[in-house]
Amino acid sequence: MSSRMSSGSFEYDVNLIYHETHLDYALTYFMPVLEQRWRLRVCAKERDHLPGLPIANNIIQSAEESRVSVILFSKQFIEDGGWSTYESLVALQKMVTGSGRHRHAVIPVFVSSNVKDSNFRPFVHLNITDSMERQYFWKRMRDSLNICDRDVDLITVPPLVEDYYAAPGGPSTHGLHHHIVSHHRPSSLPLQESGEQNQEISSSTGAVQPNHQESLVDDIITWVTAGVFGIFVVKVLCWIITQLFGF
Repeated sequence: MSSRMSSGSFEYDVNLIYHETHLDYALTYFMPVLEQRWRLRVCAKERDHLPGLPIANNIIQSAEESRVSVILFSKQFIEDGGWSTYESLVALQKMVTGSGRHRHAVIPVFVSSNVKDSNFRPFVHLNITDSMERQYFWKRMRDSLNICDRDVDLITVPPLVEDYYAAPGGPSTHGLHHHIVSHHRPSSLPLQESGEQNQEISSSTGAVQPNHQESLVDDIITWVTAGVFGIFVVKVLCWIITQLFGF
């Protein structure tokens, strides 16, 4: 399969956004199609976000360096209100403020039942929860990304995210062993499993112990980010009201 997608000056074709607990879901159903079948350059936070930088900086940089953000909205994504929500709003802000060849696009994908995000109400979205829309899911994704793939109907449509995690034996029964090849690094690196705790090695026993301490710098970054995030949300809501009501 070939891609006609033109990244231009962008580092990535797609910035894939999902709740942190749904890494294996994204890894099983979306990454193989986007990277291996369609050969797109995908930004995956577990692999491509740079260690040592604030989380907020990595999120902003991912949106700025990607042509399209594909957002997997799940119940956890909406209810958590954490970094996943911040990622989606940064992508929205980039779309609103971008122009010309630097214009950013957003493709909302609803992967859980009864999930809606008011910030993306004005947008046409993909919805795998609807039986009719499921038939055309990958075709619509292909057309949105400008991909040449005539056999798109052969691609497995993802299940609902809650059904995936409720399957007997858990996600491992779905064959979670895909390795994600980086398109801008010399080596092939697997994505890190979600849900793992930060760990440190005890110098006295050599045992691996959870690291529960947060530095003062992290706290300051969080406070500053929260303030900026609040201002940004207000601006986005004003833009949405203008689009809906024409003020």
